Amino acid sequence: MSRALELPMSSLDGAFLNEQIRGTFIARQVRRANRRLFIANALLVLGVAGYIVANARYLNNFVRGPVSISAAQIASVSDPDSLGRYFVNVSGDKVIDSGIQHVEQQVNESTNKVESQTVDADYLILVTGERFLIVKTPHGASRTQFRGRLVGLPSDVRSEVVGQVTDPEMVKLFLPVMLDASGFRQEGYWTLAICLPILAFAGWNLRKFYMRVQNPAKHPIIVDFSRFGLVPQLAMEIEGEFRGKTEALGSARVTQSWIFVSKTFGLSICRIPDIVWAYKKVTRHYTNFIPTGKSYAAILFRRSGTSIEAAGPQKKMDRLLEIVVSRAPWALIGFTKELDNLVRSNWQGFVAEIDERRSKPAAASASS
Repeated sequence: MSRALELPMSSLDGAFLNEQIRGTFIARQVRRANRRLFIANALLVLGVAGYIVANARYLNNFVRGPVSISAAQIASVSDPDSLGRYFVNVSGDKVIDSGIQHVEQQVNESTNKVESQTVDADYLILVTGERFLIVKTPHGASRTQFRGRLVGLPSDVRSEVVGQVTDPEMVKLFLPVMLDASGFRQEGYWTLAICLPILAFAGWNLRKFYMRVQNPAKHPIIVDFSRFGLVPQLAMEIEGEFRGKTEALGSARVTQSWIFVSKTFGLSICRIPDIVWAYKKVTRHYTNFIPTGKSYAAILFRRSGTSIEAAGPQKKMDRLLEIVVSRAPWALIGFTKELDNLVRSNWQGFVAEIDERRSKPAAASASS
């Protein structure tokens, strides 16, 4: 048995379809959508990877957890940024309240008046051996064992805490580092909460990319086209129309029988004879309640009840609706709230009325 016959039928169908539509507008749109899907999600993965690399030191400490460090080891640290493991457990002999607190204030921007304030951290002095270690800890904590990150002692903290000490010999006992025990793991938990869903989302989309490349028949653009008939025949028909007169109207590309609107990861398709309702949508834009302009779009409803939206300058959207009027004269043009409610409440009845309008010219010509 030949090797080709051992392949799944879906793979054979995909390869055959690729050959039939190769070089056509449909094939180009499928490739464009696949390429953008891959690039966008690959960038998400690279972004997460870049964040992990940039924060590798923190994440290594987050995953491995705190390491115990002795008073002698702390005393030998001059630059905590050089430590690989800086998430540590520290024990002391005694703790002294420095009386200095970290206060969060809410200030009225217009009056500069302090509206509220909250004490969120205390600065304690931990006696470790013969040295003093300043510890930033959540408000109200009082113990001799702490867990946190070892950081350089900020100049403002040193000024506030050590500045209270008048004995020069005691000042020399303060270590040049500080233990920030106000919360180490929060950043890691936020990283997991944000990065894991991003990676899952990107992985899911990259799997979609792979499946669509393997079997183009499953691509949403191909599936959408297949509702109008056999895709290879449609591809050739559309390619022929692109050799004739086409118009680029905003985000829409119009041939004799079709309207296409490219989307970031796909393509909206509308066959002009299938349009039953169309209208122009005007959106007014404001900044700080001041009008800043308008944007325009044409909404085109198909027989199925689904719609596509093309956006662009007002003249382009007016021209698009003119084309609909000339090539689908049976379609209803315009929008009112009453019409919208009526149409949506009985879509099948509305389509039946459009079909009746469409058949009248044919009936009139047959009787003449």
